[in-house]
Amino acid sequence: MYSIFVTINVKPEHIEAFKKASLGDSKGSVRDEPGCFRFDIHQDKGISSRF
Repeated sequence: MYSIFVTINVKPEHIEAFKKASLGDSKGSVRDEPGCFRFDIHQDKGISSRF
């Protein structure tokens, strides 16, 4: 099993669009990619532009 961790900093004016696009991407990955069991996205509580 592999795990990939990525940190992304999003410009504040694009946070909502990023969240919307990421949710769709995560659902599609779990649904359509064999072996993809989870795709979690977390927003940093201290730095809201960091995911």
